[in-house]
Amino acid sequence: MDILAVCSSEFWQSMLETVTQRAWAIAKILIFFFVARAIAYRLINRVLKSLVEHEAKAQAPDTAARIQTLGTLIKSVIFYVLVFIAGIMVLKAFEVDTAPVLTAAGVLGLAVGFGAQKLVRDVISGFFIVLEDQYSVGDNVTIAGITGTVEALGMRVTRLRDDEGKLVIIANGDITRVTNHSRKADKSDS
Repeated sequence: MDILAVCSSEFWQSMLETVTQRAWAIAKILIFFFVARAIAYRLINRVLKSLVEHEAKAQAPDTAARIQTLGTLIKSVIFYVLVFIAGIMVLKAFEVDTAPVLTAAGVLGLAVGFGAQKLVRDVISGFFIVLEDQYSVGDNVTIAGITGTVEALGMRVTRLRDDEGKLVIIANGDITRVTNHSRKADKSDS
């Protein structure tokens, strides 16, 4: 490219068109991102509000707190999925071939998945422990042959204080059987 071509008005007009097109494409992507996030969050909040109100009428404040926790987790997942989609769309707007990016992300995800299988199993098990309300903080339970009081319930581990005062930490993925001594069967359940 010679100096005259750089100084020509056609060059600058072409550059201005390209910049304008890409700026407009990015603006549309950002609008899509914020609108999609707002709609998803509003839908989640509406569902959560009705579930929390239902649980409040049933006088189950622990369940309402659990629902709020799950709602926050769902919002977080939706946010990251939308960020990933928007990122791919921005790369497309700059005419970057996204196939290698998606392939690399898939391979990386697979590698992390294999490497973090135990972690993923622990988190998924913790999610279902909370979702199914198998036990709560303060409950007296027997897990993996250890009887104690639940001191903390996280997405990855459960902390029990046994009868001798020792703190026992159990990965949620290792929990296959739980006996909850704090909850008695209602006569209406039978």
